Amino acid sequence: MESTTQNSFSNVPVIARRRLQSSPYGALRQLTCVYEDGVLSLQGQVSSYFQKQLAQAMVAGIDGVRQVDNQLVVFDAYENSPAPSAREIWAEPALYRNA
Repeated sequence: MESTTQNSFSNVPVIARRRLQSSPYGALRQLTCVYEDGVLSLQGQVSSYFQKQLAQAMVAGIDGVRQVDNQLVVFDAYENSPAPSAREIWAEPALYRNA
């Protein structure tokens, strides 16, 4: 059972990494986990919004984690640039509409 004691949450990043290491997605196995004051931050790049959400779901519920700060960047491998965010698409829909 992956749990922590109330007095020591220093192993939270280790538990989070262990969970991500069990993923079949290579990108999730490469992520960085940083824990401070009840907040677990996920950092790195993934190739889809699905993987971004999956990573967050995989580490949710670890003892001592009050919040997951998902800082993952969705990277478009075809264009070698970060994929546009939903906010960017809604701000400029004509740029992302299929011709």
